[in-house]
Amino acid sequence: MILLQTTDPLAGIDINFSTNMVWVMNLCVAIIMFSVALSMKKEDFFMLAKNPKQVLVGLSSQLFLLPFLSFCLVLLVQPYAGLALGMILVGSLPGGNSSNYFSLIGRGNPALSVSMTAIASLLAPIFTPLNFSFWGSRVPYAAELFRSIELSFWDMAKSVLLMLVIPMILGIYFAKHFPAVTNRIKGTMQGLSLVILISFIVFAFSGNISIFVQYYDQIIYLVLLHTCVAFGAGYYWGYIFTRDKVVARTISIETGIQNSGLGLVLIFTLFQGQGGMALITAWWGIYDIFAGLAIAYIFRWWVDRKELASSKIAI
Repeated sequence: MILLQTTDPLAGIDINFSTNMVWVMNLCVAIIMFSVALSMKKEDFFMLAKNPKQVLVGLSSQLFLLPFLSFCLVLLVQPYAGLALGMILVGSLPGGNSSNYFSLIGRGNPALSVSMTAIASLLAPIFTPLNFSFWGSRVPYAAELFRSIELSFWDMAKSVLLMLVIPMILGIYFAKHFPAVTNRIKGTMQGLSLVILISFIVFAFSGNISIFVQYYDQIIYLVLLHTCVAFGAGYYWGYIFTRDKVVARTISIETGIQNSGLGLVLIFTLFQGQGGMALITAWWGIYDIFAGLAIAYIFRWWVDRKELASSKIAI
């Protein structure tokens, strides 16, 4: 039985973020996507035709399974309304660019990871607003807050298009037509993009640290649960349908690493910086980096351990 929550202490908090900062955030997300796209090729999008099963299983985990499980987790745990919608928004976002790096560390399939990131980002203008609208409107006790943010499907789709798809297309075009320059700047740009991502999330978070300290007990366990569900569900979903552990590890990481930077921009651009949504998305962005590294090294350790055991048996 669902116990409807009538009060949300996070609803009226004043998030410290100006309009100018929102423009900076938009620019940061676009630069990050452009730098990621420098390593993409048009062939990455054709992997769906070459190996449709792996790609479709991965995309279904990210675009359908995670938003549904985020909704189920919200109904089970029943956090404050703003936190609940924040969890559903995070679950509706496309994968983060760091997932490709984590897949490489975690003995996954980097090519599959890049293809999933590329295709999911291309589909994000449709699926991000669609999933958030569909599942967010079905949280009973968050109905009033959901209506108050005046979500426009097209405004959200346009924002995602401008921040993800257009920079991605420009990055792929630049890499194709200026390969020499791309080879010189690619490593620097990608390293810089990670620094930008971390800095901009920490910056958004640090200005509101006092609010986080006040409500940390509501936020930390939610993000921990949510990421565990995402990584675990992604792995078993991938393994059940492909019976390939390399693919399963890749899908796990792609499902668990979300584009929190995009989420923050959407919150401050379209949702009036709603307190609970902003705090949980910012904390997810910080925690996700450490969780991604942790799961990648756990996968790496597990694979190396198995290979070492197999070599000893062979001897």
